[in-house]
Amino acid sequence: MSNPKHIDGQTAKSFFKAATESAFKQKILSISAYSARRGPAPWWSKGVRDYWQSEVRSYPDIAAAKTDADEYLVACANKRRTTGDPNFQAISVRPVWFNHNPGSGKAQGGKTKVGVTVSPDNVAHVAIMLLGRKDTRGNFDVAGEGVLSIADAIDQAVEQSITSLDEEDIVRNNALVL
Repeated sequence: MSNPKHIDGQTAKSFFKAATESAFKQKILSISAYSARRGPAPWWSKGVRDYWQSEVRSYPDIAAAKTDADEYLVACANKRRTTGDPNFQAISVRPVWFNHNPGSGKAQGGKTKVGVTVSPDNVAHVAIMLLGRKDTRGNFDVAGEGVLSIADAIDQAVEQSITSLDEEDIVRNNALVL
């Protein structure tokens, strides 16, 4: 029996709370889903918004649990950074649907277009590369087979502060841990 509210929601929140409250942990990475958001991204086309809406309607329990967990991670990380550890890194990688292709070494990162799939290999490489940096934090949507190498896509997203956090209600999120 599937229980996304417990696994993708409560268990993830417990993990995020423990990691962000542990002084010896300096970063945390979560693999979530691009659909983990309260509303469509402002840069999406109408077709992409419709696709996202269809997915959220098809899997409402999963979308809600992942959204709640992602928001909680942002809130826990903000609390940690504002209470004495400004270098703490919380990273959420939010891939689109997976395909069964081998990794191409290329991906879209940051404010991505939806509707293309991504290989698990590429998502794993994105996650490892984000963890290897000291200047990353936020939600990184990952879509497949972009024109940039994964390293260049991450560099671009980090240098231009392209994460999906600017669409989130940070004030409301922060209230989740106060």
